[in-house]
Amino acid sequence: MLGVAIFFVVYLQVENSWLAPRIMRSRVNLPALAIFVSLLLGSALGGIVGAMVAIPTAVLVSVLVEEYLVKKSDA
Repeated sequence: MLGVAIFFVVYLQVENSWLAPRIMRSRVNLPALAIFVSLLLGSALGGIVGAMVAIPTAVLVSVLVEEYLVKKSDA
């Protein structure tokens, strides 16, 4: 029983810290560190709901900053 619990804890840690950020980076074009930090902040601030909206919020902030910087440099 203890072995199964240890396996699942290790598996979840590897998936959450290594696999998920790499998959999200290829899908949303954000660096893995940005995804990881946004997930940490989202879950710390909002629990499960915060973790679910962390990546879309990070993408939104990224797009807004990019649009603002592009418009500012064009002007």
